[in-house]
Amino acid sequence: MTRARDLAAFVSNADGDIKFDTDTLFIDSSANRVGISNDTPARNLSVNSGSSSGYIQLANTNSGTGASNGFEIKLDSAGSLVDLINRENGDMRFFTNNTEHMRIDDSGRVGINLTPSTSDPLTNVSEGILQVNGNMELRYAGSNSDPAGARYFNIVNTDTTLVSDQPLGGMQWIGLDSSNPNSNMVSITAYCDGNAGTSGNIRFKTAGSERARINSNGLTFNGDTAAANALDDYEEGTWTPTVKGITVSSASGIYTKVGRMVTCVGNFTNATSTGSGDARIDNLPFSVGDNMSGTSLEGFGFFQYFNNLGVTVSAVFLTPFQGTDEALIKFTGGTGVGSGDEMGAMDVSQIDVSNVSVRFNLTYFV
Repeated sequence: MTRARDLAAFVSNADGDIKFDTDTLFIDSSANRVGISNDTPARNLSVNSGSSSGYIQLANTNSGTGASNGFEIKLDSAGSLVDLINRENGDMRFFTNNTEHMRIDDSGRVGINLTPSTSDPLTNVSEGILQVNGNMELRYAGSNSDPAGARYFNIVNTDTTLVSDQPLGGMQWIGLDSSNPNSNMVSITAYCDGNAGTSGNIRFKTAGSERARINSNGLTFNGDTAAANALDDYEEGTWTPTVKGITVSSASGIYTKVGRMVTCVGNFTNATSTGSGDARIDNLPFSVGDNMSGTSLEGFGFFQYFNNLGVTVSAVFLTPFQGTDEALIKFTGGTGVGSGDEMGAMDVSQIDVSNVSVRFNLTYFV
């Protein structure tokens, strides 16, 4: 290029604007803006790459100055995708208030308010890809008109060949103190129960040992996997006891059901006979089980308090009937009852007293 051509490529107009080679470099003196391939820069520095991807490169002699060196800001040719590219084998740091608050290291680990650790916190547990020093929140403006708008923390396993007992992910609390630097203190982990992720379970561990598990059968403890041992229900409620063949003026009761075991208490007052035969508490909150057929060993109860019964007794007991919602009322120490521990069935006529008052409890299996 001749000296004359060099001068011709440099143009300064009356407003003080300067152009190099038409619009290869344009300086807008009135707005104090610089344009590269843009003679109408809208910002302090504006780069126009035409229909191609645009790059701004920062490089030095240590990084090298080639196309694969240094740091670049890129806008793709579609104009919608922006890249921040560190071409070197090093970290990227982000500062606010003159302090580093986030770093992405050369292996892709992200540290927020810390430098990412490169060491495995536990044997067979890799260091986290996201490491945070501080509290974390998942916050959003919920609306009762949009219940489907709730936010979730999703752990997605894309393995298409899941097998039973394969861990799917979870949370671990790990101690790294010098006296015990490799201790899995507490963990909550989800596992696959069947192929293709058809079902799963959650296991709770302390000090590396399983303490509880929740699966489709219910809750088990200390590594027990037997379905028969799973606690699958807990319920509390009220019920209204009735006495078969007898009308009472008032009755009430409460119950608690834990797994197969039901404990209920109740009371009734002022009984009037409307039938005959053995006296029974019925309308139990759940039907009595038939786990030991013919033994009457599904449960046991007794009258904690009674007065004004129509028979002299030393104790009144309840024996639940298998496969029903009834419990037979029995007593000892009365006329016609055998000696020793024998118990006789109480007749409805012996509860037919206007001012009778009874309080009882009963525990049985369903």
